[in-house]
Amino acid sequence: GLLLGALTGRLHSSEALLARLGLRRYFSFYLYAGELGVFKPDPRMYQEALRRSRLPAAEVLLVGDRASDVRGARSMGLASLLICREGAPPAADAPSLSDLRELLDWF
Repeated sequence: GLLLGALTGRLHSSEALLARLGLRRYFSFYLYAGELGVFKPDPRMYQEALRRSRLPAAEVLLVGDRASDVRGARSMGLASLLICREGAPPAADAPSLSDLRELLDWF
């Protein structure tokens, strides 16, 4: 019962890469910054992701790899988790994981 969406700060789409890796089919939507002309944590990125998901903010979890993205999501009412890769310090104001694979245990 989960809906997955991809929200990236890239200027150009990585959707073809997701397709080549066989992952695109798992995502209900894909949104990249170049589409909107704004970057996270601009609220318009999160608003568009919510529009595409057709879910209220209270039912969405953003998993991000930058503290600013996580804070931006939280300012829009989304729950969030921070992925702290390669020894990056966790954000004091957000739950964090050290590896995306830990997300399964978190659920």
